[in-house]
Amino acid sequence: MLSAAGYGMAFLDDLLKSLGAINERAHLFTFTKASAPGVSVRWERDGRPAPATGLLAGDLLEIHAVLDERHDLRATPRLRFDVLEEDFLLFGGLDDRVISLVGDGAQPPEAGAPVRAVNRTIHELAPGESLATFIEEVKRTATRFGEDYGDALVVVKEVADPARDPPGTNRTHVVGWHRVAHDDIGAVSELYAVLDVDDGRIHAASPVVEVGARRWAPPYASPGSSSTPSRWIPRCPSRSTT
Repeated sequence: MLSAAGYGMAFLDDLLKSLGAINERAHLFTFTKASAPGVSVRWERDGRPAPATGLLAGDLLEIHAVLDERHDLRATPRLRFDVLEEDFLLFGGLDDRVISLVGDGAQPPEAGAPVRAVNRTIHELAPGESLATFIEEVKRTATRFGEDYGDALVVVKEVADPARDPPGTNRTHVVGWHRVAHDDIGAVSELYAVLDVDDGRIHAASPVVEVGARRWAPPYASPGSSSTPSRWIPRCPSRSTT
């Protein structure tokens, strides 16, 4: 139950929203993050949930969105992941845009926003195949051909087997990659990611993770470092839906 102060802050938050003065980048406290029913967005590291604290600049993370069966993405969805650094309206202003991973056909979040074009590919898991196995194959395929899997935005459809799986098992996964950085202001940078589908039709944010400074540079290239993404498809054509 909210305290009197909590109710007061929630009232101010609702008031600013009604006046159009607040959106995903302008909020009083963290409870104003965007959300959508049946959609979850989270940071992961090697397929496992990333810790909320203790991350360091240079760590490579996945941004993983899961959409339940209420959201059947069309054949050519316009997808974008926005990475932002959290700020508070009372203590400095709008959240800073770090980068937007913009898939085929999607629009940048706003004029002048930092963007990286990524290749959207759509696939369907084979019966009995796990998402983790599939994503590892994506990464191995990219490495084998000298490509950068950070230039991909991978959509994976998980279709239920009626004879084996319970109702509600149909899911769609959207996975991208980002190497986190520290902005050198404060002890940690607080980052979150937002999934945008079809230019605002679905809009949902992840929890915040804290990223500290690192005293040495990681001795590996950053996914997405190429200026022009190549057109590699991380699966043989017979297994890809696009």
